[in-house]
Amino acid sequence: MKRMNELLVGTILVLLICALFLAPAWNYWHGRWLRSIAGNTVATDEELASPEQKRLGKRMSAVMLVCTASLLLLLGSTYVRELGGFDFVGVAIFMAIAGIVGSCAWVCLATWRDNRAIQKRSQQDGEPLSEDAKLDRRAGIVLAVILGIYLIISFVVAPLAKG
Repeated sequence: MKRMNELLVGTILVLLICALFLAPAWNYWHGRWLRSIAGNTVATDEELASPEQKRLGKRMSAVMLVCTASLLLLLGSTYVRELGGFDFVGVAIFMAIAGIVGSCAWVCLATWRDNRAIQKRSQQDGEPLSEDAKLDRRAGIVLAVILGIYLIISFVVAPLAKG
């Protein structure tokens, strides 16, 4: 009974975290809260209204949905194991890591590709390159570092602390 109570508390926490992922996902998809994306904190309203920023918002929304799905997959696999079913928690962890890393890599590569196209267009037109379209890999590096820390804490430190 104690184990099921712990599982219930964990479920409530996971659902709260899922809500925290779904709120930005919804707003990014609709073109809001784009300033909260790394590299957009000083973007002007005009820059945030650009098609490139709208695409970035949709991509980040997809990442948030993948993170939510990963959490729910891990929760579901834990319930199946605890209720005496097949133990596929290891597979669920691998799928969660692959999904999160893959979606983050997709965002970085797609944004880099968009920025390259903008750079080529601005060179052909002789226009100066807008600040948000400069090829800046810092956002991707920051995302990778944050993701790495998250994954290490989630899948290495937490199980070791549990014992």
